[in-house]
Amino acid sequence: MVSNENGLHIRPAAMISQCASKFQSKIELEANGQTVDARFIMDVLLLAATKGTAVTITAEGPDHEDAAAAVAELFKSGFPLDGNADFTP
Repeated sequence: MVSNENGLHIRPAAMISQCASKFQSKIELEANGQTVDARFIMDVLLLAATKGTAVTITAEGPDHEDAAAAVAELFKSGFPLDGNADFTP
């Protein structure tokens, strides 16, 4: 669930795409009946996910468990403002 006040704006979208790009697995986000590739900032922004929006994370590939956990940690942490955290487990 999106917990930050401003929803998935450019900074969280960039954090998600950077995190997703670290993995071999395909990572998708689903919200509001739309599914997007987490590697692409514009796709993540197109979800138009505001605070309180439920987001489903799916990953498929050789490192899918780590990939899904890393992206989930971003949501759980509320996308820290410092942006320096490493979310790769």
